[in-house]
Amino acid sequence: MKTTKKEFDAFKVEFLRWVDRLGLQGYRMVFTHRRDDDNYATVETDERGKIAEVNFCSEFSEYAKNGYFGPKVHAKHEAIHLLLHRIYWLGQQRYLNSGELDDEWERLVRVLEKVLM
Repeated sequence: MKTTKKEFDAFKVEFLRWVDRLGLQGYRMVFTHRRDDDNYATVETDERGKIAEVNFCSEFSEYAKNGYFGPKVHAKHEAIHLLLHRIYWLGQQRYLNSGELDDEWERLVRVLEKVLM
C-alpha cells in the first residue's frame, strides 16, 4: 500500500505541531518520504548537530496496516521519540558530566508538566 503526498503533508504538519508543543525547536528537521520495510515512520537524530531526519514511509504491506496506521498517530509517536532521544543518547555516552543527565531529566519533567494537563 502506498502513502499519498496528502498523508505525508498531514504527517509533517502534525509532527511540527508536536515539536512546538514539546519545545523541540532546537533541532533542524529534514523530512523524507521513502520506503521503509520495517516502520511506518522513523526519526534519526544527530544529537551533536541537532538534526532530526524524519521519514514517513512511502509504501507498506496492507497486512502491516493492522488498524494502527495514520499520519497523525505516527507523527505524535515520532515526536515523542525525538523528545526522549537526548536522554537515550546521554545514557549511551561513555563519559558524562554528572549534571547532564540530571539537567535532561528535569527538562523532560518540565515539558511533560506543560503537556499533561
